[in-house]
Amino acid sequence: MTKTNQKAAKSADQSKSAKPDYVLTEHECRIAAEWMETHNDVFPPRITLPEGKVKTDHPEPAIGDVLMARSLGTNDVNLGRYLALDLAFISVNPLDGRSSESTVNQALAYARAIEPKDSLEAMMAVQMAAVHSATIAMARRLNTSESIEAVDSAERGLSRLSRAFTQQVETLKRHRSGGQQNVTVKHVHVNDGGQAIIGNVTNREGGEAGKENQPHEPKSEGASDDEGTALLGHFETIGVALPSAGDEGLDSVPVSRSKGRSPKG
Repeated sequence: MTKTNQKAAKSADQSKSAKPDYVLTEHECRIAAEWMETHNDVFPPRITLPEGKVKTDHPEPAIGDVLMARSLGTNDVNLGRYLALDLAFISVNPLDGRSSESTVNQALAYARAIEPKDSLEAMMAVQMAAVHSATIAMARRLNTSESIEAVDSAERGLSRLSRAFTQQVETLKRHRSGGQQNVTVKHVHVNDGGQAIIGNVTNREGGEAGKENQPHEPKSEGASDDEGTALLGHFETIGVALPSAGDEGLDSVPVSRSKGRSPKG
């Protein structure tokens, strides 16, 4: 067989063994289109570690620093640099004392997932990334522990880290909500003749005039019990749904601190 024939035979074999191009399904195309619509901005840079130095993976270092800071929710470029350095510190391998680009960018992805909105949230996001990374490391240690002492130590460490992360989440929620606190009402029990008041109740002065348009007033003598023993006051229902029958659809509702008045004798 000539060299030409050998090349032709080899090319034919390769074409037979080559996998056909993958064709996206309709569902995959729709998901990809939705993702592109929400990620149509410039992709944030990664962190590189050339010669042990923390830098952004961008041809223009200054632009890379700006993009890094913005991806962490701050306009402070210096803070963005220091946060990138912090992420490298929390990604150090305890065995050799070095960070790898894969682990530092893993921590960076954790921080960006918080979607920080300001410099304070950026620092909180890096702290949460540190605690999450430590939690996963402790869980791995627990899974590989053999002695009872090592298992107990890993369990205690994992429990503390999990609680710390939960507290960080609650702190972030309070920061974003401006400190507003909601109370979740799951069960309301009202005895015969009692009242339940949920929401803001305004006490008006002026005798009978103050009773106008107050559905939480005690019912008059001779009123039917079919009206119910629980009379609800005014609700603040923005984004709030009250529990339906069977305790389904429970949501957070602000609860008035006013005390219910006892019905008139």
